[in-house]
Amino acid sequence: MIARLLRENEACDRTAAQEGDIMTGLTTIRTSLEQCYDAIESLAGRMDAAQWRAQSLCPDWDMRGVIAHLGMMERVMTGWLPGSADDLPPLD
Repeated sequence: MIARLLRENEACDRTAAQEGDIMTGLTTIRTSLEQCYDAIESLAGRMDAAQWRAQSLCPDWDMRGVIAHLGMMERVMTGWLPGSADDLPPLD
């Protein structure tokens, strides 16, 4: 389960890298994020009840917690566009 999610996210990373520096254009950033979130949504939509309760590779986190964390990060990142690779997202 986790391995599949990681493979799908690695595919998103490769797509972004092929486009060049992801900080160069909003379109590239938006497209990459949409591909990543579509992959996560697709994976989550195929999970049964036992898979949602399965232990993740993160201590004390089941798959439900991991997916919820990813969704929370999407909400945090909404509307944030960094000015450089050194800018941190608004996590407060």
